[in-house]
Amino acid sequence: MCSSRVRDPARAEFTGLFTPGCTSDPAIKGGRAVVSDTGATVRSIAIMYKQGLSPEEIVGELPLALAQVYAALAFYHLHTEEIEADISADAEAILMGSADA
Repeated sequence: MCSSRVRDPARAEFTGLFTPGCTSDPAIKGGRAVVSDTGATVRSIAIMYKQGLSPEEIVGELPLALAQVYAALAFYHLHTEEIEADISADAEAILMGSADA
């Protein structure tokens, strides 16, 4: 199940909805949602999808089954605001790090 658990308060928190095929654990990938039994984060799949890759193309890029990609995309669509906030926070941190260099 894609479930939400309390994450770092400095980051967006998931709302507690469930999606089969995904999981979120504070001890794994910083609490980011992942496809169950894999290291693939939902956010990485969402980024690839937003870049124009189809679910079938994502399967060609990652060692996942098509059903796993669809589960991750379902989770993304249920938690779009939280995942987008997480992606934006990382982008800002990278930009700030570049500015300090």
